[in-house]
Amino acid sequence: MKRMFEQFNSQNTYLIISDYPEPVTGEGKNHGIAWHTRETTLPFIKAYGQKFVVLAENGKHSKPEVYEDNHLLILRVFDQRHHSLFPTILKWLLVFSNIKKVYIHSEFCTSGGLGNFILLIPFLLLIKAMGRKIVYFEHNVVTHFDPIATHFGLKQKSFKLAFYNFGIKWYYRILGIIVDKIIVMDKFLQGRLSQYVDEKKIICKPFWIEKKNYHLTKSQARKTLKVKNNEFLVIYFGFITWYKGADWLIDQIKNLKSKIKNRRVKLILVGGEAYSLKDKEYYQKFYKEQLEKADKNIQITGFVPEDEVGKYFTACDLVVFPYRGYFGASGSLSYAFAYGKPFILSKNMSEILLNEDMSAALREAGLTKSDVLFDQTSSGFAGMLRKVMGKAHLSKLEKLSTIMAEKRSIAKVMSEFNAAIYEENSTRLNLNRQAVPAVEGVV
Repeated sequence: MKRMFEQFNSQNTYLIISDYPEPVTGEGKNHGIAWHTRETTLPFIKAYGQKFVVLAENGKHSKPEVYEDNHLLILRVFDQRHHSLFPTILKWLLVFSNIKKVYIHSEFCTSGGLGNFILLIPFLLLIKAMGRKIVYFEHNVVTHFDPIATHFGLKQKSFKLAFYNFGIKWYYRILGIIVDKIIVMDKFLQGRLSQYVDEKKIICKPFWIEKKNYHLTKSQARKTLKVKNNEFLVIYFGFITWYKGADWLIDQIKNLKSKIKNRRVKLILVGGEAYSLKDKEYYQKFYKEQLEKADKNIQITGFVPEDEVGKYFTACDLVVFPYRGYFGASGSLSYAFAYGKPFILSKNMSEILLNEDMSAALREAGLTKSDVLFDQTSSGFAGMLRKVMGKAHLSKLEKLSTIMAEKRSIAKVMSEFNAAIYEENSTRLNLNRQAVPAVEGVV
């Protein structure tokens, strides 16, 4: 064990504080941060032989795990709901004393509630006191909580909500002073964060896409899901949460009293309980209420293993994103791009169109913002469905996804990401001189 640790305890190794999917199934751990961490480490190992140590949350498998020809060491050592969270991580940083650059994903401690939020800043200061550089992945940027208070169980005009609104601004200001770089994945996140952090410290790099092909045809996938060929299948992909509008979408489908263009609309919500909220009483009530709404036209799958996700995207006619608020880059949208599926967004997500590649893709597909964005009202959604169900419009939306998959292809984006995030070793890794191979399993 000691020898293995010594092999990774090098200045050429990068240490990540995050979470990582469980072996084999990934069940319970294949949520956003775990998925993102895996997909931003494996490609670098495959392409450049880079070594990583990941300090991850406890799971069913607590023993050290070494993958990818001894280039990836996973240590499941912390519990983000326990008071030992930060001391445990600091202890492991001392074990790997020669690693000088630490990559921290913002969601590694979110399930610990307000206590972890308050202790995060002292924790980062201690890492800096060890002489480490900190690169911080800020997955969500919230400048005020009022629009999404319900998601966090906060009451409007409450002291707690006011405290959150006040504290978040100072959190960003202090964070920007402590860390060396902050990584965001959308232009609108960069804009929000730049109100409080020196722009020179903020790096905006979108998540890359690898095109996906499922082993079944669309007709075969629909048959396995018991979806008729004349039904219009809409899917929602992700955790069943209030801010993502899962309940709103369910209500809209239930309110459709008749067929649209002679086709019955069927909804499948591909996802289950939110990992960070599942222990909250208010959320348990919310989730139960959504399950009770399910009927012959509405299905909630619960957790879906990653090797089954493609079945739902292959089978569907449209992917809907009915978010009530938007404060983080969407991995779900990346899946829509990867499978080349038509999609529509609520107007609450309009900021995503600030990304230059998305604006350009709209023009190339012959679309405008109004062709993609819908009002979050019953009439607005029903009107968009009628519009989308026309073959010509659906074809343009499909083209939009295909264009985005090309613009954010792994071959184009990964070398830029590498140079920006791992620039100190760019010469050693030959980041700009070698082609990036496709990596199986990367979206």
